Amino acid sequence: MRFLILIDAAAIPAILGGGTPTAAYSHDKNLFQFAHEAIRRGAPVFFTAAQEPAVPRPYYLVTQVYPEWKVEPQIYAYNDIAPDVIASVFPEALNIRREFPHPKIVSIHAAVQFVEAPELFSAQYVYDLITAVRYNIDFIIVQNPRMAELIYSLYSLLAKWWERDRILVAPLGIVPEEQHSLPTRQQARKTMGLKARDIAIVNSGGVW
Repeated sequence: MRFLILIDAAAIPAILGGGTPTAAYSHDKNLFQFAHEAIRRGAPVFFTAAQEPAVPRPYYLVTQVYPEWKVEPQIYAYNDIAPDVIASVFPEALNIRREFPHPKIVSIHAAVQFVEAPELFSAQYVYDLITAVRYNIDFIIVQNPRMAELIYSLYSLLAKWWERDRILVAPLGIVPEEQHSLPTRQQARKTMGLKARDIAIVNSGGVW
């Protein structure tokens, strides 16, 4: 099975440059770990920018994600890669059934951004999202059962998505390389400037 990852164009230079995988937002990290697991299981994984407007897109074969990026120097064309699965955290970028008629299309939902901050998203974005969900996306992956129920309720209303069994729950794990890079509790408290008896409550998002 061959995978194609549509990722934020801003992340491509860092991937091609090698080094430790870092992400400005957790959404990219979902794709990093998805790709890492596919490679670990022996599957070829290709990356391209989600924002590329049309064919021809440049495709890059990623052979390692953690602990550092490794990418083949060759730039591939679509006919060279023939993916079986296409995945992205940008559902609005998955209106690609005409461009990619054969692969299964998977949307990884790390959050529902247009619900979190609706003022940042246009009516065109919502239209593209509904079109992708109704006509293009085969499966949706979420991190927990609460998110699955939220997505099902939302998309059955907005996009007439009735197949609850095509929303899959796959908790976001932490690969060992990521876990080792995390600060300790004491280091985090020191960075935040907390005193010994100070209590901190950290919120990392909504129900997701």
